[in-house]
Formats: sequence, C-alpha cells, structure tokens
Amino acid sequence: MNANERLSGVWVPLLTPFDAELRPDMTRLQSFSRAIIADGADGLVLFGTTGEFPSLSTDEKIAMLDAVVVAGIDPQRLLVGVGSCALTSTIRLIRAAQERGCRQVLLLPPFYFSNADTEGLLDFHRRVIDAVASRPLDVYLYNIPQFTRARLEPEHVAQLHLEYAEVIHGLKESAGDEAFLAAVRERCPELRLFVSSERRLLDGPGAHAAGCISATANANAAAIRRLLDARDGGGAVSRELVDAVFPFRAVLEGFPMIPSLKAIIAKRLDDPQWAVPRPPLSALGTDARARLFEQLSRRGNMREPVG
Repeated sequence: MNANERLSGVWVPLLTPFDAELRPDMTRLQSFSRAIIADGADGLVLFGTTGEFPSLSTDEKIAMLDAVVVAGIDPQRLLVGVGSCALTSTIRLIRAAQERGCRQVLLLPPFYFSNADTEGLLDFHRRVIDAVASRPLDVYLYNIPQFTRARLEPEHVAQLHLEYAEVIHGLKESAGDEAFLAAVRERCPELRLFVSSERRLLDGPGAHAAGCISATANANAAAIRRLLDARDGGGAVSRELVDAVFPFRAVLEGFPMIPSLKAIIAKRLDDPQWAVPRPPLSALGTDARARLFEQLSRRGNMREPVG
C-alpha cells in the first residue's frame, strides 16, 4: 500500500495472546499476525478493544509493535491504537509508531471523565496532533462511547477535519449509530469511514463505508474479504457469501466477544494458552465453550487454522 493512500477493506483488530505469566506472548503474536494477513486481511489494528488495550501498558504496546514489525508485517499495513486517558501516553505511543514507520493511528477520545465537554475533547485532540504532526501522520478517530463514555459528535469530527484536513483521514464507528455515521459522511465526505460489524456493510450508511474493523475478522477474515470484494465490485452479493459471514457474527454476538474469539483460535491451533485473556476478563467457561462450538459447527463455521 502506498503511504499516501487512505485505508480501505478488512482491517483486523488483533487479539493479544498471553503466556503462562500473563505477559504478551511475542512469538504467538508474530505467528498470528502473519497468518491473518495471509488469510485476506488488508491490515492489522494493534491495541484496539479486541486486543485488550486498556489492560496493556505503554511499554508493552511498544514491545508488541516492535515484534510485529520484526515479524515482517509492512508498517503501512498497521493501524496503531493509541487510546489512553493520559495525553502524554497517547503522544508517546504515536511517536513510537512513527519512529517505526507506522503513520496510521486509531485515536480514541480520552475516557474515564464522562463529564468532559466538547471543548475539552477538542483540546485533547488538538494537543495530541500538534505534538506529533511534524512527522507523517494519518489519524483515524474512534467512536465507541459504550466503553469510553465520551461520545464524538459529528460537529466535533467536522471541526477537527476542518482544522487538520491533512491529518484526519477517517473514523471507526463502533456504537452502531447509523445517524452519527450518516451525519459524519454528509459533513466530511472525504473521510474513510469504517464500521465495527461486517453485518453493517450492505445496508444503510455502512453500505458506503470504506470497510470494516471487525473483531470477528480474527477468525473469519477470508470470508469477510470475499463479501467486501463482491460488494465493491458492483455486482450482486450472493447468498453464499452472506451466509459465510453474517451467521458467524450473529453467533459470536451471543457470547463474550474476546474470550469467545480466543477460545476459537485456541481450538483451531490446538493451543490452550491462546484462550487466556488478561484479568479482569476471564476465559470462556466449559459449558459456554461447548455451546459456542456447537452453534458454530451447526453453521459450518468451525474450520482449520488460518495461514
């Protein structure tokens, strides 16, 4: 991908594997990163919600970024999550990404202070961008208010894009807020918009999205790739393509998403350690795991390891 191109397609918010001491497992991370790219992903999102980013320190994130780059993943195929409550931590992580050739970052609004007003959120974004914009930088905003408690408004996005048109390139919308997505598209038609669920790619504002940044792509990237290629090819999307994607997502939405995806990867790779999240999350219990696998098998969605 050319450094001046804006993102599109299937981007995978990568799961974080942990070792027996609950440290990020760099060997598993490298292998999985290569496998996901081979499975049809356009790129990887490091330190997204699915990657348990609030449970990782800044030093751990930088070490993981190094491991993925050393594994041979093109930095232009990485979108680095830099969300933090702390202004200084966000700036430090962006600088680390830039130093490693990663110009694309996924930027959350600061969370915890739920009563922060729009001007405070704008001030945070301005200070971050002003601190790091001397190097190549493509910012993709991240709206997920169900977790951050800080909701981006269309006017906020439009103002940032007006002030930093060369830096603000796109947005990930993870609240399922179709009105918000439509309003941002109307105000900022140049932005690349990404939805968090592949089930939103064919209808409503999501039908015009540049792609998806979907948790379930950790386990179903190839099928989502085929669906999106068919949509963007301008022809009809077949029922076969839809059935390889939508039911899989529907099953996962009935279970805790991160532990369930980790359970699937552990089973496919015959590697029980993959099933372990870092507290406060817990691994999927035996009964829930059996129900998950039964439902996926019934729909033909349990398959061989990726890669």
